Amino acid sequence: GDEIQAIKAGVLEIADIHVVSKCDRDDANRTLTDLRQMLTLGTMVGPRRAWAVPVVGVSSYTGQGVDDLLARIAAHRAAMTDSELGRERRRRVAEFRLHKTAETLLLERFAAGAKGLAPALADTLARRASDPYAAARQLIAQTIRKEYTGDLA
Repeated sequence: GDEIQAIKAGVLEIADIHVVSKCDRDDANRTLTDLRQMLTLGTMVGPRRAWAVPVVGVSSYTGQGVDDLLARIAAHRAAMTDSELGRERRRRVAEFRLHKTAETLLLERFAAGAKGLAPALADTLARRASDPYAAARQLIAQTIRKEYTGDLA
């Protein structure tokens, strides 16, 4: 129960707009109400957010809520374009992308450098002459040494 609530709380923090589909069904109001209550509770105990996360019910069958959803999307875009919150979010996304790109390049470079070194170290592991952490440290050290001596393409 507590784990489910924690997951729900985390999920609620992810979205900028919550959309409940099939709101023409009888049980949709319960879902809309539950989401709104959880978001309200979150604002009482958590930090205040600059963007109030809306919960919008839509139905593709009746078209209900679609105009409201489009208006909320436009409002969110405007809020993110012209605010400190939007600038901070773009900076965080850019930083995340920078780190992921650097990580990818580093792993590619490491894989190229470690190519000929891993089999010998794997043999020492197979013979139990070393442990995985020591072998990994050795692989990293040898790969870096190879990189700095110019042996790596």
